[in-house]
Amino acid sequence: MLELMSQRGVKPDIVTYNCLIRGLCNSDICAEATSLFSRMLNGGVQPDMETLRSLIIALYKENKNEEAISMLELMSQRNVIPDIVTYCFLILGLWSLGSCAEVASLFSRMLNGVQPDVETLSSLINALCKEKK
Repeated sequence: MLELMSQRGVKPDIVTYNCLIRGLCNSDICAEATSLFSRMLNGGVQPDMETLRSLIIALYKENKNEEAISMLELMSQRNVIPDIVTYCFLILGLWSLGSCAEVASLFSRMLNGVQPDVETLSSLINALCKEKK
């Protein structure tokens, strides 16, 4: 797709990259999605919430939690504010790494701008219950 666009002199924009990255992530081809993400950044296209959410969810599903968490710093650098879905996956990723203090810190950070929903609170309670077993 990108090669065809390039041949025709069309520069891909964030919508193009988001469609391709989301498709790769949904097809469990996370390595190609992260490679395309790097290409996007090198091409001067700035990621948005959709781009980073797709990557975070895909990384989480592949148990690449440290990489998913590193996306949070990238979001901060790029002035992209995580939404509730992104926070939920980041919290679950941190929890699976055993980072209880970081989970608490991230949850507090989330409360400064995002209202948790029932699903997020349920995930957090479920993780706490599993921890107490």
